Amino acid sequence: MKKWLAIILSVCMLVGLVACAGGGGVEVPSKSDARRAAEKKYDMDFVLDEQNIASDGSKAEWVFISDDETLQVTVTWDAKHPDEFDFDDKELKSGDSGRETTEPDDTEDTKGTTAATTAETAATTTTEEPYYNPDVPTYGSGSKVINLWSFTNEVPNMVAKYIQLHPEFGDTYTVECTVIATDGGAYQTALDSALAAGGSSAPDIYAAEAAFILKYSQGDMAQYAATYKDLGIDVDTKCADAEIAPYTIDIGSRNGEVVALGYQATGGAMIYRASIAQEVFGTSDPSEIEKIVGAGSGNWDKFWEAAYDLKSYGYAIVSGADDMWNVCEKSATQAWLNGDDVVIAPEREEFLDIAKKLKDEGLSNDTGSWSEAWYADMADSNVFCFFGPHQLRNDR
Repeated sequence: MKKWLAIILSVCMLVGLVACAGGGGVEVPSKSDARRAAEKKYDMDFVLDEQNIASDGSKAEWVFISDDETLQVTVTWDAKHPDEFDFDDKELKSGDSGRETTEPDDTEDTKGTTAATTAETAATTTTEEPYYNPDVPTYGSGSKVINLWSFTNEVPNMVAKYIQLHPEFGDTYTVECTVIATDGGAYQTALDSALAAGGSSAPDIYAAEAAFILKYSQGDMAQYAATYKDLGIDVDTKCADAEIAPYTIDIGSRNGEVVALGYQATGGAMIYRASIAQEVFGTSDPSEIEKIVGAGSGNWDKFWEAAYDLKSYGYAIVSGADDMWNVCEKSATQAWLNGDDVVIAPEREEFLDIAKKLKDEGLSNDTGSWSEAWYADMADSNVFCFFGPHQLRNDR
């Protein structure tokens, strides 16, 4: 891996700058438009505290806090009166704002840091309208605005670091970041609406997960992504120099032209609790645990033996059946499609037997991926192992 471009796709894909076709309807003002309107009306400097935009683009609301934290201003906008903002203000006592900045360490935000609504909160917030509350940090202070959308804070954090290292970029551009969790399809729904609406507030750069990248690189929404060549990037040379895996390029290409590339590698590993291994198996040595669970054996026999041993001590081998899906799905030797025919590879079909055995034999905690119970099992529980990125901890 010579450069960041060499990172192999397995979790996320970053889609190239969007060639947004101007959509019909009224354009929702940007955060900067609302902030400037508030600053003009009150003759004060503000930072964004919260943003709510209806998924259909009919209404929008921004909450700003003055730099001295003495005033909170709510700016609202309605598509029925697209040239008007409404303002509602409230004086704040010291500490009332409760703002917490979300900037990375040692990063100076010359335009002001927003008070963050976490992705988890955004996914669960409910109002009368189908609003979302994105995590909206703003980086840079230039007059040219870049709208960046993502479903985690990873890409915004990259932007913050880039501007820290290249302040001249921040003098020219302002990057306004919108983060919406993928839970329940919220991110895709909001992103599709924003791309279709077009205009200055539409995403210029947006991220897509491996699970749905094809929709944005080759499918129904692919029309909005510009090719890297159209952006003046010598993508063939750079991909070759970075030794990017061909399948990564293929999944991010439309009609043979690259429109998306992965920025993150999450090679799989079995991550186990050393304390449980020591108690049950008498060792926590990875080379010994490999033998105990049958790594590389080509079958699950040893894995099940280990699972029953763990159960006898009161431990679950995995949190839930979902933990086994990637192991089966990613080991498949056949593609999902053969022409127009759907193919169920035997490795993927075996997942059904594995899931049933975990359930019937009580070998897991019967959780689902991304659920609160699943996360709780990661934090502290009777679960022996998880299958995930190879970032091992030595303190458990």
